[in-house]
Amino acid sequence: MSAAYPASLVDDPEPPAVLFTLGDPSAIGPVRAAIVGTRRCTRYGVDLAYELGALLATNGVTVVSGLAKGIDAAAHTGALDASGAAPVAVVGSGLDCPYPAQNRALWGRVANAGLVCGEAPIGASPERWRFPARNRIIAGLAQIVIVVESHVSGGSLYTAAQAIERGRPVLAVPGPIRSRASLGCNRLLADGCHPLCEPSDALIALGMAQVTVAAPAPHEVSAMELDLLEAMGWLPATLDQLLAAGAGSLQSLALALEVLEARGLVDQRGPWYERTALSAFARRPNGPQDATPGACRPRRVP
Repeated sequence: MSAAYPASLVDDPEPPAVLFTLGDPSAIGPVRAAIVGTRRCTRYGVDLAYELGALLATNGVTVVSGLAKGIDAAAHTGALDASGAAPVAVVGSGLDCPYPAQNRALWGRVANAGLVCGEAPIGASPERWRFPARNRIIAGLAQIVIVVESHVSGGSLYTAAQAIERGRPVLAVPGPIRSRASLGCNRLLADGCHPLCEPSDALIALGMAQVTVAAPAPHEVSAMELDLLEAMGWLPATLDQLLAAGAGSLQSLALALEVLEARGLVDQRGPWYERTALSAFARRPNGPQDATPGACRPRRVP
């Protein structure tokens, strides 16, 4: 067996016979975490996956994922933008057949900074059966698996099951019971997986004894804008739904949403409006501050 073959896969129950690589095999560092989730994710999920990828890479953790749309792409982008530990991607097609096509540039970034690998030979198309096989390799490479968002069925749940079979801890992000993108995560929690209640929980799960996380600066908004954010919650909402919730008149809502979107606190996808991660730090001007989510505080492993 080649010296470049990942040590964590040598004793795997289903080790790939051959692992094709594009990039630097040494990018598979000593501390590794997989971040996985649905392609049909919310803006909340995208923001959290990006934040997790950046936090882990900054702290020297190799972020492993599958280069799919949605959560995978956000996690790898966060890791790359942090300029920390190099990311590792495990893919379900030949290394010369980027899939999905819109992630072609991201493939190149990951390969240049870290490693893209897989067991599909050159020229292999992304057939459906290859992705469960890909997911077992993700589970085998990682020391922990984090599921950010998952529908009631899907590849990320298969990755979680493969991790559990290998004795790897699985952390799931709790979500609203009315959000379809969180049904799979909530089911993992009901089945006994660990909750990820804040990003630093991922570092603690890896045995990093003390974690300090800096909070973004607060964003001052008007009282009406803050009430609107609270009315939106963390689920996508249409303008009609916000009107029905009594969040304001049509004119005031349209103006407030436009202002919040321009400031990066709200994102619009078609008729749907969603809060971004920055909106968690919104406050009234000169108003009392609550404990800021993710504020700097040391935490230790018991």
